[in-house]
Amino acid sequence: MKRGICSLSLGILVGVATISVAAPVFAEEPVNVTVTLSTKGNDVSFDQSSLQVPFGSTVKLTFKNAASKKSGIEHNVAILKPGSEEHFLKLMSDPSYEMEKIQHSEDILVKTQVLGPGKSDTITFKAPAKGYYTYICLVPGHGSMLGMKGILSVR
Repeated sequence: MKRGICSLSLGILVGVATISVAAPVFAEEPVNVTVTLSTKGNDVSFDQSSLQVPFGSTVKLTFKNAASKKSGIEHNVAILKPGSEEHFLKLMSDPSYEMEKIQHSEDILVKTQVLGPGKSDTITFKAPAKGYYTYICLVPGHGSMLGMKGILSVR
């Protein structure tokens, strides 16, 4: 009888050892990602219509307003919560739209400062859940009427 008990105990120990060795394979460390986004000179558009970052990463996003200093064109970039794009576009299309009224909206995950020509701003944030997030310029007319927006894909 003792012999059977020893074999059974050994089998359980081997099973536990196998599980504890395999467990670290599933642990993923956050990846730090640097992303740059800019405007296309004096055009009211981003230089990229899509960006991709890994889920769980710490993202360092640098946005540059590449408009010429003489243009006086201001820009920013805001990343919106999924499902809020239509609401923002509707608000921004209203003739009485004022950017200051939505600057602190809970539907904005993260945003840069409004930047004058030639200026840049860097923001750091944790990549949200896997999915697609609209990024948009909140300056009146830019994101709504002129289509200054893109998609951030978190994978």
